[in-house]
Amino acid sequence: MDTTEPRRSAPRPALLALAAALLAALVYANALGNGWAYDDEMIVLQHPALVDGSWGDVLTAGWWWRPPAMYRPLTLLTLAMDRELWGNQPALFHATNVVMHAAATALLLLLLLRLRARPAAAFLGAAAFAVHPVHVEAVANVVGRAEVLAAILVFAACLLHLSRRVPAWARAAGVGVLYLMALGAKEIALALPLLLLLLDALDAEPGAMPLRRVVRERWGMAVATALALAAFLALRRAVLGAAVGAVPAPYLEGLSTTERWAAAVATWPEYVRLLLWPARLSAEWGPDLLPVSGWGDARTWLGLALGIAAFALAAAAWRRQRWVSVAILWFAAAVFPISNLPFGAGALVTERSLYLPSAAVAFLAPPLVALLAGVRPQVRRLAALAMAMVLALGAARTWVRTPTWESTDTVFLTMARDAPELWVVQWRLAKLLSAGGREQEALTWYARAQAKTGPHHTAMAVESAELLLRLGRPAEAERALLTQIPRHAEVPHVHAQLARARFDLGRYAEALASARQAQNTKLADEGVRANALYVESLTLDVLGLRAQATAAARAAAASGGAAGRRGTRWLSYARLLRLSGDTAGAAAALDSARALATSPAQRASFTLEPLPGPRSLLLRDWAHPPEAEAPAEPAVAPAPRGL
Repeated sequence: MDTTEPRRSAPRPALLALAAALLAALVYANALGNGWAYDDEMIVLQHPALVDGSWGDVLTAGWWWRPPAMYRPLTLLTLAMDRELWGNQPALFHATNVVMHAAATALLLLLLLRLRARPAAAFLGAAAFAVHPVHVEAVANVVGRAEVLAAILVFAACLLHLSRRVPAWARAAGVGVLYLMALGAKEIALALPLLLLLLDALDAEPGAMPLRRVVRERWGMAVATALALAAFLALRRAVLGAAVGAVPAPYLEGLSTTERWAAAVATWPEYVRLLLWPARLSAEWGPDLLPVSGWGDARTWLGLALGIAAFALAAAAWRRQRWVSVAILWFAAAVFPISNLPFGAGALVTERSLYLPSAAVAFLAPPLVALLAGVRPQVRRLAALAMAMVLALGAARTWVRTPTWESTDTVFLTMARDAPELWVVQWRLAKLLSAGGREQEALTWYARAQAKTGPHHTAMAVESAELLLRLGRPAEAERALLTQIPRHAEVPHVHAQLARARFDLGRYAEALASARQAQNTKLADEGVRANALYVESLTLDVLGLRAQATAAARAAAASGGAAGRRGTRWLSYARLLRLSGDTAGAAAALDSARALATSPAQRASFTLEPLPGPRSLLLRDWAHPPEAEAPAEPAVAPAPRGL
């Protein structure tokens, strides 16, 4: 049965590609109403290279800048260009994402046509890719464009690789450049050389030996991609300090290699479910939804059996249904870099990372259309209606899911509704309760979330330690922070909070050392340095080193930070000036403190009569202030049902 011969009256490839692109854009039209959600806030709105950096800073910055992790300069460059063109208008950032998704869909259609798929099959495959709900996170969340951009460059490299009109040397050089760019978009593009090998096999004439042809004719391509990979790893090492590395999910840290492999294998049925039945979607797939399974768990062996069956099917279909084989092997190769098999990834499963692997679904369209070509017309019409309904259902699911990414709040509210047991939902609830002044309840939810992540989530540990300090429990705060030192000693917030805890415990030499370590940590920003510098000033004051304490207090007060906190620091500086006999300077500093007060009660508490001591609650801005300063308790939403 011929699966590849196009009909004579086939539409022009450009028209088919345009139609597929329009479908992809139409199904995501409501994404233009989204704002900033989830990682957008950290990357787009706060990344120093984007906010006030140069173009050189953009190209030499880590993707996650606090701490620097992963290297995606090309994606960061597109975000910088959007900021330059549109400012901070999220609708236009989202428009860029939608256009990129449309371009990726069009390129995939052209790739299917180049592989001699029938036009109807090529359009069906591209349409399935265009509307697939598993892509919502990649397209509707601004920073998800890393996936889309990488896929665009991979598809372009595949088309160039298969071109017969371009000289071999030019193809090799072009693919090498596109590979380097794709790696700069997202690391998942690492699989490109294997994908090219699969396409060579699919493109081979009957009876040809694909591997032999690759050795004979594609050695230049192998050299070009190897050089591109080496160049990227060198750049990555220069920026991040390591050529190869990862930031594993907190619940995967501490697992041995074989334990991590077991957890990875157990997720394979979920991959299949997300590709074939994406009814349930989530921004997070932590251990609450997908348990971290071991080799003694049935889920792991089910996943292993599924993997063996898939590869057996790929081998059996290699001669007669190579499209099916390539679909299976494409997904396996493309998902491998983020599968938790080579190294720990940022989650057990991420929907956004399935953008490139899910192109495998499109490779199933040609054999399906060829199969239907041999049946009765009535059956073909029923099959066409069924496929149209599946596409319509996929488009509807995508359309309904896209507004989930309208904002961080909508993401978390959706997760709280659909999966209240998620640790990130419990973490979010703890933050809300803490902000609302309900500290004891907040500690309970921090504990529940931390029980699922273990001692590996630094941000959560720092937040819960800060809450313990506010409650006057410095010993517990210190114990929580010390769990972070073995793995996260480079995080300045840990040392800044340790300095506060040790000051409260009266261990001033250790407090001073921790405060200075926080300031000298490479990743410390202005806010962390100001916090640590203020603890240093109070410690020096307690130790009787007034001149040094005064200089540190002045620098801490002049730094950035919340107005009320800066007011407290100006008060400390005024106190030190009064002690040194500088009455006029003390009065001016006191005026600065009162000007920054956030409430009449706080303004009234800012006084030098009587002179506050360095250990008073008034000056320790991380502890509960006197009752007169306590803010009114804001309303906090109740816990999501089921928590």
